[in-house]
Amino acid sequence: MSRWRFAVLIALFGAPFVFLMATGAYHLWDRGWTFIVSWPMSLCIVSALALAYYWQRKRRLLPKLSEDSIPHGSLRDQEAW
Repeated sequence: MSRWRFAVLIALFGAPFVFLMATGAYHLWDRGWTFIVSWPMSLCIVSALALAYYWQRKRRLLPKLSEDSIPHGSLRDQEAW
């Protein structure tokens, strides 16, 4: 796939999310809740990053796969083989 097509797909998929985030940020700023809401959101982001770092360092985020444990086909396929 060419790069410009990929960029168009990403832009079309991401545009509604960017619009909703901007609209929500404006609403929070308009109501005066920006400072109140920013602390819990920041804590959630920092907690997610810390957990991701910890789990990735301990190798608990994704299990190790060996070639023997990967299922190839159904049980009937394996019996036929």
